[in-house]
Amino acid sequence: MMRSIFKASRLSHRLFSTKDGARVAIVGSGPSGFYTAKYLLKASEKDKGIPVKEITMIDRLPVPFGLVRFGVAPDHPEVKNVVDDFTIVASDPRFHFMGNVELREPSDTSSLSSRSSPLTPHVTLKELRNEFDAIVLSYGAEDDRKLNIEGEHLEGVISARAFVNWYNGHPEYAHLSNDIKHALERNPNVLVIGQGNVALDCARILAKAGTCKSSQVEPTSGLHLTDITSESLKTLKEIRDNGVGVQKVSVIGRRGAAQASFTIKELRELTKIDEVKFTVNNEELALSESAASNEEIKANRPKQRLTALIKKVAEEPPMTEGQDCGVDLRFLLTPNKIKADGSGKHVGSMTFHRSELQGPAGEQRALVRSDLDPIELEAGLVLSAVGWKSLQCDPSLPFDDKKCVIPTNNSRVIIDDEEGENDDGGGGGGGASLYAAGWIRRGPTGIIGSNIGDAREAASAVLQDFEATAELSSVCSVGGYEAMKSLVSSRGALVDWTDWKLMDDLEVATGVKKGKSREKLASVEEMLKVARSS
Repeated sequence: MMRSIFKASRLSHRLFSTKDGARVAIVGSGPSGFYTAKYLLKASEKDKGIPVKEITMIDRLPVPFGLVRFGVAPDHPEVKNVVDDFTIVASDPRFHFMGNVELREPSDTSSLSSRSSPLTPHVTLKELRNEFDAIVLSYGAEDDRKLNIEGEHLEGVISARAFVNWYNGHPEYAHLSNDIKHALERNPNVLVIGQGNVALDCARILAKAGTCKSSQVEPTSGLHLTDITSESLKTLKEIRDNGVGVQKVSVIGRRGAAQASFTIKELRELTKIDEVKFTVNNEELALSESAASNEEIKANRPKQRLTALIKKVAEEPPMTEGQDCGVDLRFLLTPNKIKADGSGKHVGSMTFHRSELQGPAGEQRALVRSDLDPIELEAGLVLSAVGWKSLQCDPSLPFDDKKCVIPTNNSRVIIDDEEGENDDGGGGGGGASLYAAGWIRRGPTGIIGSNIGDAREAASAVLQDFEATAELSSVCSVGGYEAMKSLVSSRGALVDWTDWKLMDDLEVATGVKKGKSREKLASVEEMLKVARSS
């Protein structure tokens, strides 16, 4: 249920504190945060003066770039080139980075807070609002939607988000190495539940790791040249060297090919991995071709090309000798339950109901077929890729619990009067105006570039509000970056952009020595050690 019902709602808006320029805090250093900073600074270069005096970007990790660093697959380095643009933004003298700072209440015991390093100091929303004119919340999505089926708690069930963070070197997921290794040693088959690009990323990395079991060729198909962490690479290679490898990865969807949300680029990559056989279940594909599905395909040109490729693969012969790993697409299978192996603790298999599509084009749902028995697929590792979700960073902040987003109007956070009228922290009654951008505003959809529109809108809202109220204010009453730096430093170590550059230089130099693009620092402790060396 959404906390803000909109019956008596208003925007979290107040007068800006000075005509000299606004002090803006951006929470989150991923794409939406950096794009918002870019457009705020860019607009400030126009003839009307300098509406933005400073920008302070806050992130709970010591390193910047969020999804670009921890979400983009290591074998997609071209996608990470956007970091060059973000680095230019950070070079502006009005920009300040405050890494290793978590936005939360001291008493917060949420799953997100429990994952944070004890070396990470906190700051509350109320404290931020007291020291800035505007706050843009752009901290993304750091939790998972659940399958909500029996057995989801078993060892060997991992979210795709956690798996991606693991191989990309997120310090809070380094512990997964042993879990993944032991799961695949118990059974080398993997079930990926979901059919978006993240699901295919997981399948591709696993397939590359499972190739070349009987040859002297580098067993990770080029991964050793990327910025995948040495620990992740070591784990995947050990599985292969133990004679297990990854035998089969099944990417499973509740609906049909027409409803799959991955792109043709991601799919084509899977079809071109040497020694990996990519297949499509022909029977399930045919059953998913309803009249409504054909209508959906006909109205969407990219979908036409995608389904054409899927059909082409479906017509090819099955896996042959010499191909070490298989990846297959399965359709019309609704998760039923995850069954334990003989130990009662680990994944042994997963059962699925057969489904059929019903409904008009664009609104088809997968309904369980009661006339068919469930099917059972054995596996040691189950990756749930059914969606990410955002979390509420402060109990006073309005939050839609169903959509897992902050309710906004033109990027301005909407406050319920009944909750925020007399509020002196997270509501509209006291402190900086609140805005939201990126996944925390619209949900976890789209590619990195999809955040540009959000960022433009948020930046525009901040600037419009500044211009509307600046003439009514004459005294600067907020401390901005310097005040926040003083507060946070009293609680623990913070990381600035100079510290990050030291880490960046070290990661690149270490990577070059190992013949790869970068070797990421693996823990908050290591990151802070490098930062302190300055």
